[in-house]
Amino acid sequence: MGRWGLGELALILGGQLTLHADPALARAGKLLLDPGLPDQARLHQLQALLANRQVLLVLDNFEDNLGLGGADFLDETTGDLLMACYRRRAEASS
Repeated sequence: MGRWGLGELALILGGQLTLHADPALARAGKLLLDPGLPDQARLHQLQALLANRQVLLVLDNFEDNLGLGGADFLDETTGDLLMACYRRRAEASS
C-alpha cells in the first residue's frame, strides 16, 4: 500500500466492501467510495465500521508512512487517523 491517508484507505476498503454479500456492508462500501463525501463523514463511516465489524487491515509497506527510525509519521494526519480508528474500536470492545 505504501504511503496512504484517509482517502486511500476509504477507496481500498470501500472497493472491497461493495463486493460483499451483506447488503449493509456493500452500502457502506459505496458510501466510502462517494467522492462528494466530506472527510469528517468518511472518518465517521470508517470508525462506525470498525466499531461494529471485525475488519482485518493489512498495511503492507506501512513504513513508507514513517520518518527515519519510525518514531514519527511523515504526515501527522496519518497518525491521527490510525488513533481515531483504534480508539473507536477499543471503545466498542469495552
